[in-house]
Amino acid sequence: GARPTVDRPASAGWGEHSPWPPAPEAGRLPEAESALVKALEANPRSALLWNNLGVLRTRRGSFSAAVEAFRKSLALDGSFEPAKTNLARAEQLYALDRAAS
Repeated sequence: GARPTVDRPASAGWGEHSPWPPAPEAGRLPEAESALVKALEANPRSALLWNNLGVLRTRRGSFSAAVEAFRKSLALDGSFEPAKTNLARAEQLYALDRAAS
């Protein structure tokens, strides 16, 4: 028989075409970061997971840690464009944050 289809929003998954993971609720960011760290323990050579961790840390305002995660992503895959773009943004935010403090 025909299998039912499920419509998903565009941000439903983390994939090559959508490097930004779905935004967890603000109060769940630590939980999401913990899950990503656990996923990286199982797959430390995933440029996509490192990129997603950087995105999450940027959302938390942890710009230095975000820059580190994006750099790890690029060390694994230097051609990963989302990580290049995200690193540039995180470096700008980090510089602005430092200038403001």
